[in-house]
Amino acid sequence: NDGVMMEAVSVTILLSVLTVAVMAQLDNNWIQGVCERVRKVDNSLVDRIQHLASTDRNDFLNDMREYVQAIRSFQSCVEQDKETTLTLAQDILEEEGPKFYYHYDPEYIQNVLNWNESEMDECNQLQKEAVDTWLEIDKQLALQ
Repeated sequence: NDGVMMEAVSVTILLSVLTVAVMAQLDNNWIQGVCERVRKVDNSLVDRIQHLASTDRNDFLNDMREYVQAIRSFQSCVEQDKETTLTLAQDILEEEGPKFYYHYDPEYIQNVLNWNESEMDECNQLQKEAVDTWLEIDKQLALQ
């Protein structure tokens, strides 16, 4: 009876260890995916700004929205697993903010895209949210 009990305990411990390992791998994959999304949409915005055309009206705003969502997800990664995020996102963190920000010229964007004030306001608000989220990430990294 003791042998059966020991075997059951061993199996339970083994399953617990395997579950933790699988969950850690899922977290790594999730963080890796979030990092890829941040890189991709940030690079897309830089490219879009550098080659801006009037036909980019909707795509530009969509990319801005997607960047804000991606950087918020990235912030969650920092909150949930700072160590792994620091390892997987070293290049992102070295940017110290959105790359597109250094190319962001509201007047130029508004003129090329022929946006009205409300469209430009939305774009500026999204840009501000992206920068504010980065500032929050910087604070989180400094506190931990």
